[in-house]
Amino acid sequence: MMKLISAKIPLLFCFLVFSVKAQSSTYSEKYFDQNLDHSSTTSKTFKQRYYHIDKFAKSVDAPVLVEICGEWECLVNEGNLNFDLAKKIGAHLIILEHRYFGKSTPFKLLTKENLSYLTFENVLSDIANFQTSLVEQKGLTGNWIYTGVSYAGTVAAYFQLEYPHLAAGAVASSAPMKGKLIFDEIDSHAYNTLTPSCRAAVLAANKDIEKYFLNGTQKLFKATLFFDYPIVEEEYRSLAGLLAIGMIQLGPNFISFFCTSIEATPNAETIAKFHNNLKIQDGIDVFGNFGLGLGATKNLKYGKNKIMRQWTYLSCRVFGFFQPANLDRNQSILPASLGIDIFLKTCEDEFGVLDVQGNIDEFNAKYFEKYIKNPKGASIITTNGSIDHWKLLSVIDEKYLHDKSHGADLSNIYDSAIMRVTRLRIYNQVRAWAFSQ
Repeated sequence: MMKLISAKIPLLFCFLVFSVKAQSSTYSEKYFDQNLDHSSTTSKTFKQRYYHIDKFAKSVDAPVLVEICGEWECLVNEGNLNFDLAKKIGAHLIILEHRYFGKSTPFKLLTKENLSYLTFENVLSDIANFQTSLVEQKGLTGNWIYTGVSYAGTVAAYFQLEYPHLAAGAVASSAPMKGKLIFDEIDSHAYNTLTPSCRAAVLAANKDIEKYFLNGTQKLFKATLFFDYPIVEEEYRSLAGLLAIGMIQLGPNFISFFCTSIEATPNAETIAKFHNNLKIQDGIDVFGNFGLGLGATKNLKYGKNKIMRQWTYLSCRVFGFFQPANLDRNQSILPASLGIDIFLKTCEDEFGVLDVQGNIDEFNAKYFEKYIKNPKGASIITTNGSIDHWKLLSVIDEKYLHDKSHGADLSNIYDSAIMRVTRLRIYNQVRAWAFSQ
């Protein structure tokens, strides 16, 4: 095993979400009996986890700020902007976990049949049912506002779009609003975001990794890498580019550290060391945390930190977001071997999904096109970072475009003059929604 690089990166993000040290142990988790299928008369339910923090609210009719969690385990994080917003406006703060993730699972085995209830419509109906029930049980009659980062921001936004009588407003941070089958722009965006010297280093590392596969010694390269779940061969071959894309999503500090680490010796060994350091020392899993790790989709056994099978199912059945190499080889840092066919084969083999494009078209017609035809008619703000690749699938509002990366505006990690203006504008809008009649 190669010796790990000694430099230490602070853990700032986890998956497509801003996440610093969580303090969930100091807050009691609660469970709500949620309907398994809102489109049928079945009486089956499952336990959906949530947290209710009421220390900032003066009464039951105070505003309610709901942080939607996405494809991750839902934990309380006092270091994000939602805590600040709740404190400033005197709101109840609720943190709601997504079905099939964290501790909110209906099934212990994720068979195709058991995953059939993981629909976007059920996700939105979960929130509506939850809010209606809590209003009845606890008398929380203030205005409800929703926030979310990345996919969770998509959920928050489209919940407000579909249930405007329940949600006074929604903040969608770095949220991909439009479904897309082939999101290869993420590759070309990385190509153009990296400095020429860093880009050259990634491409050189790609060539060095490819040598192992061309001469049949790929087992030697694979043996140097630490993974606690299977990944497919094409992902091994793409490791250098995928690391670069992951660092861009995490932000400027990570990009700088990555480039500094690999430019001196851009080869397979350096890439393996960098990956292992992130995974073992810092808990940043570029594959499991960034929508890859296709080999892990074969794992039917549920676990609170095992997310790839559920996430890939959503990708196949709802919105796509698959990230193959860009076909323009002059705008790519990923090997051509990482093609869309790998993702589509997973959809077919694991879930029996054949018409992925049809599912995406249906999602876009039902939600994205409805929103884009009258964005001012919805009480939604979409915030984005200028260096974040997910802005390419979002809706850009220049008033809420800052100079950092993914979900940074709803965290309190990165600071800049533009970021402070963005957060102030978020606060002003949330406050307006909170006290509107």
